[in-house]
Amino acid sequence: MKIESIDKEKRTITMGSKTYTVTQDTKITKDGAPFEFEKVEAGMTATGSYRKLDDGTLQLVSLKITTINSQDEQSQKQQEANQ
Repeated sequence: MKIESIDKEKRTITMGSKTYTVTQDTKITKDGAPFEFEKVEAGMTATGSYRKLDDGTLQLVSLKITTINSQDEQSQKQQEANQ
């Protein structure tokens, strides 16, 4: 899913129709390596997990950013393994 927008001051990320809060405990990676929230940009492709707090806030537990090249490499490795 694409990251639609980011609010660095509020520490939120919007993907699709949902806005998620990023905390100090959110584990952020890019292509498997640790990555800083300050470097996250709109348009990046990401998946992740979150928890819904009692007040309805969606708090990111993890955010996994992947580049197109990384996805292509993973697909290619899977295809080669299946042959």
